[in-house]
Amino acid sequence: MSQSNYGPPSGPTPGATPGAAEREQAGSVVTSLTDAGVAEADIEVIVSPVLGNVYGPNGSAVARIDVAVQSPTVERIAELIDAATVGAANERLVLGQVGVGYGIADCAPLLRQAREAALGDAQAKGELQADIAGVGIGEIIGVTDVAVSPFGGLSPYYGSLAPLSVACAPAVPVVSTGGSISVAPYDPTADAVVNVYAQLTITYELARSTAATPEV
Repeated sequence: MSQSNYGPPSGPTPGATPGAAEREQAGSVVTSLTDAGVAEADIEVIVSPVLGNVYGPNGSAVARIDVAVQSPTVERIAELIDAATVGAANERLVLGQVGVGYGIADCAPLLRQAREAALGDAQAKGELQADIAGVGIGEIIGVTDVAVSPFGGLSPYYGSLAPLSVACAPAVPVVSTGGSISVAPYDPTADAVVNVYAQLTITYELARSTAATPEV
């Protein structure tokens, strides 16, 4: 959340409790979210001097509010964003950034499926590469994990790359918009799904003495 006026944050009042004013301002948003059916235990208000250093057309950041939603849907997320917007307006605040990250309790099946898909893709590309080179491929003699390319997580927003924090690993870097969120900027047109990525380097035995190393 940000102030509704442009400019850097004002200096702290001598003797005041750091963050107290910001938490009081954020209280209206918390009330709106609880009125919308969110348990107070699922809401975390984060106040830090670091947040105040982020400012722009909407003024300086006041607080970050993290909300945990069980079995989320696009409609439910939109409802909570609307509630937070109204709560913020009551304190002359605006939602400067909205980010959403999805996760599941058991990532193992998805991680296995991602690796199986990566291996199958490597096999197809390896066969094509071998055919072009006029050789054949044999058994797999090496498999290595490769960091997932950040370009798959780019969004229309500008900013530095930051790890996408969700319940499944490996994390995919996304554009953080240069602000304080650590999940992808919310896309209301995207489905509420968990995407898991795997990137491998596969080395095959060839009919010749050389080796090919296709990547996915």
